[in-house]
Amino acid sequence: MNQLKQTYTNDRGNRLFMVVSVGRKWTRGIWFEHPIKVSRVPNLVMFKWNDLDGNAIPTLQRMAKAMYGRKSKMPKSLRKAIFNNNIGETND
Repeated sequence: MNQLKQTYTNDRGNRLFMVVSVGRKWTRGIWFEHPIKVSRVPNLVMFKWNDLDGNAIPTLQRMAKAMYGRKSKMPKSLRKAIFNNNIGETND
């Protein structure tokens, strides 16, 4: 299950966030921006964002490969988040 979220911030406008994992306090995810980055967001904030439909994994993989050229040049946190098979699953 991939969760794609949309949020609006005054400084950056509309932003897309793909949830990688949901913990007790924090949600880890990937921001669709340049450069692609993995970060964590408090659950209380993330639950207020709008849900979007669609599969974001192929788009993120293309963006990452175009940015870094090779999979081995990506940061480990990004590589693990995008190319794992269990992406988007919750830790219940």
